[in-house]
Amino acid sequence: MHNAWSMRTVVVVGIMLLFFESCVMPPGGGSCHQEVEASSIQMDSSSPLLRSEWWPMFHHDLGHTGYSSSVAPATNTTLWTYATTGQIGSSPAVSDGYVFVGCMDQNVYCVNGATGELRWQYDTGHYVSSSPAIYENMVYVGSNDLPGSNGSKLYCLNASSGAKLWEYTTGDGSMYGVYSSPAVAEGRVYVGSGDHKVYCCDAYTGGKLWEYSTGYEVASSPAVVNNSVYIGSLNGVVYCLNATTGAERWIYPTQGQIRSSPTVVNGRVYIGSSRMFCLDADTGVVLWDRLPEFLYSSPAVGYDRVFCGSTSQLYCLNATTGWLLWQSSLGAGDTWVWSSPAVADEKVYVGGRDGYIYCFDVWTGDTLWTYPTGVLYFPVFSSPAVANGRIYVGDSAGTLICFGEPNHQPLTPAVIGPQQGLSTVEYTFSTDAVMDPDGDDVYGLWDWGDGTWSGWLGPYSSGQVVSASHSWASAASYEVRVKLRDPYDVESNWSAPHLITIAENTPPCTPDITGPKYGKPGVLYLYTVVATDAQQDDVFYYVEWGDGVNSNWLGPYASGVPVSTSYRWGQKGTYVIQVKAKDTWGAESDWGTLRVIMPTSSQVPFQHVWMRLGQRFPNLFPLLRFFVEST
Repeated sequence: MHNAWSMRTVVVVGIMLLFFESCVMPPGGGSCHQEVEASSIQMDSSSPLLRSEWWPMFHHDLGHTGYSSSVAPATNTTLWTYATTGQIGSSPAVSDGYVFVGCMDQNVYCVNGATGELRWQYDTGHYVSSSPAIYENMVYVGSNDLPGSNGSKLYCLNASSGAKLWEYTTGDGSMYGVYSSPAVAEGRVYVGSGDHKVYCCDAYTGGKLWEYSTGYEVASSPAVVNNSVYIGSLNGVVYCLNATTGAERWIYPTQGQIRSSPTVVNGRVYIGSSRMFCLDADTGVVLWDRLPEFLYSSPAVGYDRVFCGSTSQLYCLNATTGWLLWQSSLGAGDTWVWSSPAVADEKVYVGGRDGYIYCFDVWTGDTLWTYPTGVLYFPVFSSPAVANGRIYVGDSAGTLICFGEPNHQPLTPAVIGPQQGLSTVEYTFSTDAVMDPDGDDVYGLWDWGDGTWSGWLGPYSSGQVVSASHSWASAASYEVRVKLRDPYDVESNWSAPHLITIAENTPPCTPDITGPKYGKPGVLYLYTVVATDAQQDDVFYYVEWGDGVNSNWLGPYASGVPVSTSYRWGQKGTYVIQVKAKDTWGAESDWGTLRVIMPTSSQVPFQHVWMRLGQRFPNLFPLLRFFVEST
């Protein structure tokens, strides 16, 4: 308890310093009020709910909608907790079964999403308030620290191991540092910094591509939609920048500082400041602004509604008009609401200013459940993430909490496939419908019985039939097995072995080709090819006529049955006809050849003429025939 209250005191003092430092604001601009008629703004809320949907960055996606089509917990059942050694103000990101979160103990953590088991942690040496973003097996996250401590950095880590791939250091003039949460799109990472700038870096190398100066600290996290970057600054201005060049598209001055991050959906930008603002995403023209005020949390948009936290309430507004639909209390506490709502499965989840996690009905605002964290009457800074039917959120006591039902092992699959085959021939095997009791996607691993494996293939939806193919190099009997794995690395048992006996497959014999060896250009000649296959497989023939022309594969034909094909040559010359055969499994024979002479269109060889005369008149020219045949 003493440690918790000491932590609380430190954090309160820090927040007061931040608040005092940022209270001196430049004059806010006026607002242009343009009311719009009610219409429907949908956030995929009519789509079927999914089990396997990840939450790979702050507020779910590049538009920061805070909306997920995942199913979500209806109770406050705690599946697991993981204790760090510092306050968690970072919001979790969830990808491929793992949860990533930063902490004030200067670490970035990666834990198994089903069990809470630590996979790795990376020590930045500075506070981590930024929320991670996952992109192509890389984790992007910022750090912040007191001015002069060189703690304002953007990190790129390997998502599997936590190894640092690169870091980029921003200006060091503010304790905000890289408090902003990165967004990664098209190979570029975007983030705000306490040195008054918005940065764009190469996602693979960390090299700076451009920067844009706002003139004041940037604690807001960028949204990236349609090649535009949307972000706010503590000077109270909303910025829209070209995502490729950093050029300014438009700005809109609000009437108060902005710590809130923008939500961009359906051509509109929702962002909190002195009020909740709705701006046209293309022009920056204000469409409406409404109470509440002092918005530090970021809005979520779903079910044609905007959900936003204020000083002590969660508000639900019509997304088109801004009209208030309901509001619910987020408890009494020392300060305002920092946590940003998450919307899924007709529920809204958010951390209160009193140390509780709340779940509300999306339509009525009725409280469905609450959960007391480790530090009561003190805000929950972390924002919930909804993924795979579970809720992940950190608290001010340094605990990462997972709400949801226990994970179950995928059911053991069965192998279906041929029982006999030939070497070098590829065969396809399938399973029965793979089943995961939790409805999670699954991956399949095939053991081919010859010392080789398929590697994990997938993901596949629960209930899907899974297939894979393999060939064996030599004759033997092999046991084929398969097992499944869910996104949390929980594996099924191996299937019962499926026996396949492989015999040697030999290619067809070299084809024979018969037909005229002499002829005239322009005349069509008939040739016969034949090859036999030891396994009596059907055969195909491929003929090259010696002048750059080929027949492509002809067939299939029965083994040992002669096949006729014809060809005419266009000019004189000596040509070598080549023919090869292959069986139905693709095994190819050697080439058979026949040499053909096309002298001219009007002459034939002198020797050939006398040979033909001798054959036609054998009794008239015996001596001449003997002479010709002997030459």
